[in-house]
Amino acid sequence: MGFVVSEYLFINFSELEQGDLTNLKSHLVCDEQLEQIVKKKGWDNYLVIEKGIPKKSKKMNSTFLEAIVGAIYLDGGLPPAAKFVQKHVVTKREAKKQLKSLVSPKVQLYEFCQQNYCGYRPDSFLIFEEGPPHDKNFVMGYLLPKEITLLDKIIQAEGAGRTKSDAESKAAEKIILKLIRLGLMEKK
Repeated sequence: MGFVVSEYLFINFSELEQGDLTNLKSHLVCDEQLEQIVKKKGWDNYLVIEKGIPKKSKKMNSTFLEAIVGAIYLDGGLPPAAKFVQKHVVTKREAKKQLKSLVSPKVQLYEFCQQNYCGYRPDSFLIFEEGPPHDKNFVMGYLLPKEITLLDKIIQAEGAGRTKSDAESKAAEKIILKLIRLGLMEKK
């Protein structure tokens, strides 16, 4: 299921960054989401549980859906399993709905600046990196110049992470918090 969902998102949402695609995939195949699908379709009525177990759990329902996909795959191969997943798990409508709730801090910051600061697009910058090539740590930063914000000071933030993208996201989160505290941005 994860493979089919990942491929579908990669093809249909190619404009998203890797981290956003990963988050979206995780939300589409998490236990809560799969349980909702099973209940919405009424498939939980076909799940027989052992005597003594009081009720069907979230994990039971999600595992049941995974077992259905696995059975389809074993019986007919990848094409029918993929068709089933695309019809019931990763519809374009559901992916777009989930995406709205998963907008990354970097995207939030860009959108805010585009709307409020005449299309200004803040660029991240590398502050520091350390470690061997296979185990690096990065510190990235963002700043909003006072000429852009029309405030009496620069708004800046930095974030640390194992990748530049992760560090950028953390810096964007921090600058968003500063914008919220200053009353310039609403909390989402």
